[in-house]
Amino acid sequence: MSQRLRITLVVGVLAVVMMLIAAVNLVLVFVLFSAYPPAGRPDTELTNFVVPMAVGALPFLIVGALIAWTLLGARAATKAGEPRQQSVTTLALVSGIGLPITLVFGFWVGLFASAQELPAGSPAEAALNVYQFTLLAAVLADVVTLVLALVSRRSA
Repeated sequence: MSQRLRITLVVGVLAVVMMLIAAVNLVLVFVLFSAYPPAGRPDTELTNFVVPMAVGALPFLIVGALIAWTLLGARAATKAGEPRQQSVTTLALVSGIGLPITLVFGFWVGLFASAQELPAGSPAEAALNVYQFTLLAAVLADVVTLVLALVSRRSA
């Protein structure tokens, strides 16, 4: 296995982990907002936020699962001595299609969460501040995975 392909696989695993962390962090924002509701807001039950949580977290989880599945296929193909061109192409395809989906839905749900008037100093506000960075890290890891997959595809 070439050094470039190994780096691509490691960055792909990092992208999967970052997407999982971003999805959990997003759900945590709404759970904490429901657990510590601001005074005078009766609409902060967790069931009111199920749809935004699903819209925000599912793209991260689905794209992360597809990248992980592709990485497992690439690893199995490498061990079997088969050509890995198809695995790298699939990784580039999954990463390329998943990038705008995770970016748009993750950003949209982050805006929705910030519009909920989170109390200053609350745990939900702290979780939302961390989510900004986990969203950026997950998207950046997906971009790097896409670029490395495209570069590795040319040399495979």
